[in-house]
Amino acid sequence: MIDCTAGSGRNRENNEAGSPILINEWATASYGTAFRQLCCEQRPNGVKDLSLEPMTNADILCGRYQDVAPQWMESLKLTEPALGFIYCDPNGAQDLVEGLKFFAWAANHPMFECLDFIFHWSFTAYKRNEKRYEWSQHSLREVVDYIATIKRRAFVREPINQWQWVFMHCINTDKVRPAWKSERIVEYSEWKSTYGEKVLS
Repeated sequence: MIDCTAGSGRNRENNEAGSPILINEWATASYGTAFRQLCCEQRPNGVKDLSLEPMTNADILCGRYQDVAPQWMESLKLTEPALGFIYCDPNGAQDLVEGLKFFAWAANHPMFECLDFIFHWSFTAYKRNEKRYEWSQHSLREVVDYIATIKRRAFVREPINQWQWVFMHCINTDKVRPAWKSERIVEYSEWKSTYGEKVLS
């Protein structure tokens, strides 16, 4: 399991556990020690704080996940495809979009093609920067369409609040269908017909 944007591990305002800790607690409860976790964080202070947390089988690396994750993944020297997920929850949109080449690499790697991709990012943040920078030259519709096809299937949540925070779950298998009507998470084709014209234009 990989947390691409791990942060310091805790919410600064209320000290609640963040994604790297929650992922580690879940994995430990589910699998004991039979897993490996990578936490990527760009800020040295964030790495320092996260290193103080008592986590099981977790490697913490300082740097952009696009740079440090592939080397860590290759160092595992797997003999059969890995199971698990890669989670990316950037502060906005840039860090996800700049990592799409990494996700395409992982999606097509024989040892990592079975990993789910889980993204939580802001459409509003992308729209505000669209066409202004090198990383945002494509339209939001083009970016979302690409992410939705990086694996065979994609499930997407209804955009939330003025920042249009969206949850995207990309998978290769047909054996599960992670659609939750109560959370308004549906398959991408249904999501696009319901929200696409309003949100992507």
